[in-house]
Amino acid sequence: MGGRLNISLRLKIIFSLTALMTLLVVVAEVRELLATRVEREDSLALRTELLTQAQASALAIQVREYDQGAAQIGLRDLLKDPEFVKATVWDEQGIEFAQLTNSELAVITPAEERGVVERPIAFAAPSGEARPIGRVRVEMSRHLLQEKFWADVVGAVAKVAVLLALLITGLLLAILAFTRPIAAMTAMMRRRADGDYSGHVDAAYLKRDDEIGAIARSLEFDQQQRRDEKQLLEISNALVTQLNLDLLLEKIMAAATGLLDAERSTLYLWDPKEEILWSRVAEGLDDFRITLEAGQGIAGTVFQTGETINIEDSYKDPRFNPEIDRLTGFQTRSLLCLPIINRDGDRIGVMQVLNSRDGAFQKRHVERLRSMSAQAAVSIENAQLFESV
Repeated sequence: MGGRLNISLRLKIIFSLTALMTLLVVVAEVRELLATRVEREDSLALRTELLTQAQASALAIQVREYDQGAAQIGLRDLLKDPEFVKATVWDEQGIEFAQLTNSELAVITPAEERGVVERPIAFAAPSGEARPIGRVRVEMSRHLLQEKFWADVVGAVAKVAVLLALLITGLLLAILAFTRPIAAMTAMMRRRADGDYSGHVDAAYLKRDDEIGAIARSLEFDQQQRRDEKQLLEISNALVTQLNLDLLLEKIMAAATGLLDAERSTLYLWDPKEEILWSRVAEGLDDFRITLEAGQGIAGTVFQTGETINIEDSYKDPRFNPEIDRLTGFQTRSLLCLPIINRDGDRIGVMQVLNSRDGAFQKRHVERLRSMSAQAAVSIENAQLFESV
């Protein structure tokens, strides 16, 4: 695969939108520049036409009376126009009658850059008939138009550069904000290829109502499923390799607490001789031992009936026994409890998980705990079988 450039989706979006925005801005500026240039050329042409016609009217008497001095003086008003280059007047025989030149513009404005308008000079006789008595030609420079045009180009380039810098900066920030969740989740998915499922999707992405939120929740759910499967596999391996029942049950309950994202859990075993449930594993209680009769509290009820009990607020359930909380100082909120059943279908204990960090235990939590209770039942049965040999 050597030599192949790997460009991320984020960069592709940035490059594509930047190119599109640059094209749109440049096209708009070019259109504006050309429109301004055409407008100025049209204005120059119109002004040249009007000046020529005005001179043709004004010079009629001077040409008829052959007053060259007055004609020359009359042409001087043209010098007030910054784009005036040259004006020439001929009599009816075609002989030059008067001429005025803006020497500075004449030097820098070649003939092809001049706008030229030539009109006849007519004298109106008393009868009303107009008789041609000469011609006048006015030449205007397009040099200043070119200077203004290139000045506009420089200004437009600066304007486009600033505008694009602002647009691209805003676009970059917007794209980074938009693609950040995708980039983060993509990085997480790449780590999954190496068997790393430890990452968690950002909580802010999980709360979103758009497509990003849906992807985030799906990925987080799958991450949790993979982590759960990994822990269940570890427990299954421990069933084969771990001979100490207490250590194995502690491992199972620690996994139950982690998998269900709870605060602590307890495993009760049934003592058929004493006819009591007792806490074989009680996280957070060290050497404190809990004993219950069948039907007493939630755990006793589950053992007696074989049902699964899932409570969001324990203190609102009349079956809950708050005495244990009082003795241990622990505050129970949500609770999930189900029986441990051996291969013969007999109830041999109870598994109980306390206080989901999400507020309440869900259906998937029930399925996970049921799977772990089956593993606990196998461990207990194996230990009992080993003790009986």
